[in-house]
Amino acid sequence: MIGIAAGTASADGIDALDWNPALLAELNDWKIDATSYAQTLGQFTPLVQSVVIGRRLFGDDAAAVRITPGISIGFNIPATFTIQNAQQSVVNTYDKKITYSETFAAGYAHRFDESISAGISVRAITLDVNDTQYSL
Repeated sequence: MIGIAAGTASADGIDALDWNPALLAELNDWKIDATSYAQTLGQFTPLVQSVVIGRRLFGDDAAAVRITPGISIGFNIPATFTIQNAQQSVVNTYDKKITYSETFAAGYAHRFDESISAGISVRAITLDVNDTQYSL
């Protein structure tokens, strides 16, 4: 993601890492943020969802790093195919489980003057697609 600071995409502080990395240049000094969530439905989930650290580096430069061990979304897609002829019918059933996770993000911004800054961010993303059930 590459961003150029604009009033239309205004995300303050560390949130700029996601929405407009050029606005990381607005950081004044250290910014540390952590999020967590509660365990629900008897399933084990990590307590820490993300930890983000950002800082103004040298006069007009700033950087941020986010570690996100608890950010993922997963869902199942059920599918059934039936093939029929005059004597029999064959039913194929399988489900796909899709899980999307972001484990790491980093961003950098440089302010050219009071009204112009540019930034870039990178992310480590995994996408897993698995057959959870197959029967014939």
